[in-house]
Amino acid sequence: MKRIEDIEKLTLEDLERLSDDESVAVPESLGKGIENRILASEILRHDSPRPSMRLWKRIVPVFAAAAVIAVVAIGLGLHRSSVTPVDTFDSPEEAYAQVERTFAMIGSKVGKGKSIADAALPNMQKTSKLIGHKPSIPPSSSEGNLYSE
Repeated sequence: MKRIEDIEKLTLEDLERLSDDESVAVPESLGKGIENRILASEILRHDSPRPSMRLWKRIVPVFAAAAVIAVVAIGLGLHRSSVTPVDTFDSPEEAYAQVERTFAMIGSKVGKGKSIADAALPNMQKTSKLIGHKPSIPPSSSEGNLYSE
């Protein structure tokens, strides 16, 4: 039995020579199966003028079932999440301090993202000018108009 790498290296002439070799035994059921599939594909091709419609008729029920399952799962998840939450802090001061720390972390991440975007903006402008396309990025209040020459 050949490995896949060996088969991939064969030339077209080698493949034709191997296919013509009658010393290789081909199971009879394989030939019949291939003939049946070819015949079935020919019948389907001639009977159905619009194969895309057949595909559409197969896909729609699958998507409909998936949508129903998703709606049921979301409904069950919302039903279970409606349980009264347990307070995780002993005092309102602790909860407020945690909220402040969380907002500070979010603010630092947003600030870092803005600085990266601001640093990339000149490169985007150069690229847009080279392409001849104006990007749909609104002008920043600190940068002025993006499209000014």
